[in-house]
This record gives sequence, structure tokens and C-alpha cells, in this order.
Amino acid sequence: MSPARLTLFAPNLSGGGAERTLARLATRWAEQDCDVTLITLAAVSPDDFPLPANVHRLGLALTADSHGVLGAVRSNLRRISAIRAAFVAARPDVIVSFIEQANVLALLAARTLDVPVVISERTDPSRHFAGRPWEFLRRRVYHRCAALVVLTEEIADSLRPIVHGRPVVVIPNGVATPRVGEEANGNDRRPLVTAVGRLDGAKGYDRLIEAFASIAGGHPEWRLTIVGEGPQRTVLQRQIIEAGLAERVELVGRVSDPSDFFAKASLFVLPSRYEGFPNALLEAMAAGLPAVAFDGPASVRQIVRDKVDGLLVPDGDVTAFAACLEELMQDEELRRSLGAAARDVVDRFSLDAFFRRWDELISSAVKTNFSQPSCLKSE
Repeated sequence: MSPARLTLFAPNLSGGGAERTLARLATRWAEQDCDVTLITLAAVSPDDFPLPANVHRLGLALTADSHGVLGAVRSNLRRISAIRAAFVAARPDVIVSFIEQANVLALLAARTLDVPVVISERTDPSRHFAGRPWEFLRRRVYHRCAALVVLTEEIADSLRPIVHGRPVVVIPNGVATPRVGEEANGNDRRPLVTAVGRLDGAKGYDRLIEAFASIAGGHPEWRLTIVGEGPQRTVLQRQIIEAGLAERVELVGRVSDPSDFFAKASLFVLPSRYEGFPNALLEAMAAGLPAVAFDGPASVRQIVRDKVDGLLVPDGDVTAFAACLEELMQDEELRRSLGAAARDVVDRFSLDAFFRRWDELISSAVKTNFSQPSCLKSE
């Protein structure tokens, strides 16, 4: 039997880059005539990323908070049972799971199914603490995977000890050629700084607002737009008001496609404390935006070439971040030069290469038991 039945699993399809990437894979494989089922712990209704009609979509609606240790144990046992039942019904040849909690649950649910489970970490576990129980379980069950996919070599090195010799494969995110045309580098650009991402502490928007506030008075024509939603909205809105920037800084909320913002902006900023492999940064640079980013996450320095297509700032140095912002605000020619160089991120991190590496991995995960699926064969 050809392994053309693929089951994908994640907590939800709401918001972030990991979910968007999983939806891209589901779409890719469905378009290649694979039988794709996408299962989430959350119900289907919050989906932010559309899927083809031939993707079987199942939301388990099992995301309610638990109360106490015993409540958490009971809830997760129910989740594992429901996930297992969903896997059995889908009859997959391969299971692909994204994000650490989902990975643990998928491995436990599939432990007697004799189906290879490919798991993927979508952020840096050395900076992102999933919680003590999940960290414990990760160390105990990750060795059951057929392969572990990570975004950088640094993350691979940190996780190899817990998979006991299982393959650890580095597949950076890829970016497609944007719809934004070359003309967007000219008069279409506005004095606008743009950031995209979930409103949480990891994204560092408090640092961005502080930096922008320190230079905003000298550049009254410039605005800052932050695209995304999350638990820190109220805190960030208060910070904006207290800085006297209510008319200059806008929290736009969640949008499914930020390309219109990239077409209008003159600068992209990434103030994150940690990242996996930021899709928003890739997409902004592909659209011709120079980037200013903190040089903390290892993935960022792989993407941004300092003084070639953006500016890297020592992590946590808000004063230096503000200075780099101001330098680019004042120098249109530098913005144009860096932005033009930024476009070749499409070649350095191509979406085709990303898909090809995933295709090869899925085939190799089952090659001892199955022939290569026709939907994944090289053309």
C-alpha cells in the first residue's frame, strides 16, 4: 500500500506561524492527491487559515482548562483517548504533529498503532518553557518519534539527547514570492514601521514601543503598526497611551494575510525575545522591506544579514534598537538599498525547497514498510 494517507495534528489553526505552516503542508499534500486529514484539539470554528475542500478537517473541542493536578491528568487522558480514536478513524500511513504539547499527546495516542509519527518543534525550547509536566513528558516520549523536525541547527543540538538516536532534521521555513510588485519600493511606501505577530511577552512589543517612543518626537510623520492579537493587548495599549502615542501606534488585531501592510510600510521590525523561524520576517523581507531585529534568536541572524538587508541589534539594547530605527527613518536611500537586498530571501529560503525537504522526510519515515507515495514522488 502506498503511504498516501497523511494525518496532521496540532493544538489549533488559530493565529501563529506554526499553524500557518501546517496549513500550507496540508494544502500542498492535498493538491498532490494525498488523502489528508487535519486534526486539532480545538474546535474547527477558530480556524484562521483556509484549507482545500478535500482536506478532512476534524476539531476535537478539547481545549478547556483543567483544575488542579488530578483534573489535568483526567483531561489529558480524555484527550489521548479522543486523539487515538481520531487517528484510528483516519487510518494514516504517517502522522505529522506540530508543537510540543501536541507532539507529546500524539506520541502517547499512537503508541500501539504501528504508525510512524513525525513531530516538529516550532520554537526554541531553550527559551520557551512549555511547563514542568510537558517538559518531563517531552523527555520521556520524544524517542518514540519516527523523526523530529526543527528549525535551526542550534535547536537540533539541544534536542538530540532526548530522541535517543532518532533522526533530527533541520527544515527552516520557506517563503513564496510575494504578490507585492517592484513598484512598492517607490512612492507606494509610507512612513510606517510594521511588526507582525502574537501579542505576547515573547514577541517583545513592550521593547518596540519603548524604542519608538524615545524617537517619535523627532519624526512626527512616522507611525507604528503592530499586526496581531494576544493576551498582552491591554498591557500594550496602556503603554501606548502612557507614552502619548495613541495617535501614532496602532494595534491592528489579527489578519489572515499581512501582505497589504508589507506593501505600504517602509520598515519591518522584529523585537522578539525568542523565535522559531519567523515567517513574518521572511515575508516582509520578500516584499522588499529592510528589517531591524534584536540579535537574540539564532534564526534571526540566519535570515537578516547585518548591514546587507537589515540591521541587527544586541539583544535587549532598546537604546540601540531605537537608534537603528531612527537611522533608517532618516535615510531613504539606505532603506531602498537594504530592501532591495532583502528580496533574495525568496531564493535563500525558498518555499519549494521547504516543501521538497518535507516530502523527502515523509517518504523516508515509512520506506521500510511502504513504497514511496505517488503524491510525493519527485517530478
